[in-house]
Amino acid sequence: MKDYRKNERRAERTAAEGKQSEQERAVDEELASLLRGPLAQWEEQIQPEVPALADLAQLVSSHRSQQRVRLWRDLLILWVIGGIVIACLLLLLEQNVVWFAIVQAIVLVGAVLFGVRFGGREREVRE
Repeated sequence: MKDYRKNERRAERTAAEGKQSEQERAVDEELASLLRGPLAQWEEQIQPEVPALADLAQLVSSHRSQQRVRLWRDLLILWVIGGIVIACLLLLLEQNVVWFAIVQAIVLVGAVLFGVRFGGREREVRE
C-alpha cells in the first residue's frame, strides 16, 4: 500500500512539474516574441567601428616597445640575483667547505626531483 501511495505522489509531482514547465515555456515564448522585433532593429542599428590600419600599427609598436622594456628589466633582475647567489656560494666556500658541500647536495637533489617531476615526459604541442 505504501508503494502505491508513493507512486501516486510521484505521479502528482511529475504532473505538477509538467504543468509548471509548460507555463514556463509559454512565458518564454511570449517574451521571445515580444523581444524579437526590437532586438533585430537594435542589432541593425549597431555598426562596429573598425580602427584604421595606422592605429593598429601604432598599437602593435607601442606594445612591442613595452614588452622590450619589460624583458630587459627581467633580464637585469635575473643577472643581479644570479650574481648574488654566486657571491654567496663563493663566500660560503671560502668560510666553510662542509656547509658548501651540504648546500650543493641539497640543490642537486632539488634539481633532480624537479627534473623527474616536470621534465620526464614530453609535452604535447598545440597547433
